[in-house]
Amino acid sequence: MLDVKNRILDGAMGVAGAQAAGIFAAACVAAIPSKGILALVDAGDVDGKIGDGPLRDLIMSTLSIAKTTVYAIALEGSVAVALSAVRPASANTGGGTVAVSGSPRNEYDVSVEIVSPGGLNDAVFRVTLDGAAGKAITVPDNGQYVIPNTGITLIFSAEGPAFASGDSFTFSSTPPQAANAEVLTAVDQILNANCPSKGSRSRVFQALPSGRPLPRKPKARKRSTSIFSLSSRRGISTLARHPISGQPPWKTKWS
Repeated sequence: MLDVKNRILDGAMGVAGAQAAGIFAAACVAAIPSKGILALVDAGDVDGKIGDGPLRDLIMSTLSIAKTTVYAIALEGSVAVALSAVRPASANTGGGTVAVSGSPRNEYDVSVEIVSPGGLNDAVFRVTLDGAAGKAITVPDNGQYVIPNTGITLIFSAEGPAFASGDSFTFSSTPPQAANAEVLTAVDQILNANCPSKGSRSRVFQALPSGRPLPRKPKARKRSTSIFSLSSRRGISTLARHPISGQPPWKTKWS
């Protein structure tokens, strides 16, 4: 599919005309849920504050193209994620198998390639995560290997014929998600907090008590990422997926 490029003519996205304060906020799932509102201005602080997840992808993308303060609430998420079945390559010649378990922290495409033949505690494999190849690792003697910082465990089985060089296995995961009620509560917290437009370092703002009910009964929907800008009028602009590319905003190329 061709990349979709957009030219932004209204920097405030039509929220409040020329009065937009330029405050960017987001509420989404991350590996480390926050206890308040995080104010992030340094990309080097993001992984340590919230870990991996859809929120991390969005914030890193934002800070890479704009020097701004991102106010964020990292949600734990209550919607179960899914791991696909492991697909062995049709050209595999070994008899070993790979299975997966765990709770993925993000959306991943994973490939496992056998680079040296053998069984448990003998064969050597390499994991490629979203196109980035890792180092060669010996299959553990218990057959289990945790892919760092992903929440995914590989389970190798080499009963009978062992793994052969060149054997490969692929699988994918869906991203973790939050229920609409979680997102709406987080949005309410940010709208009622005293978030200044500029910040010097990452810090936590305790949200003020809302005292207001949710605006409506939440309806189930696939994605639950809320990305919005705050203005002097307290307007909200919510983007779930790009209307043309179908991709989340942080995966759409802007020019």
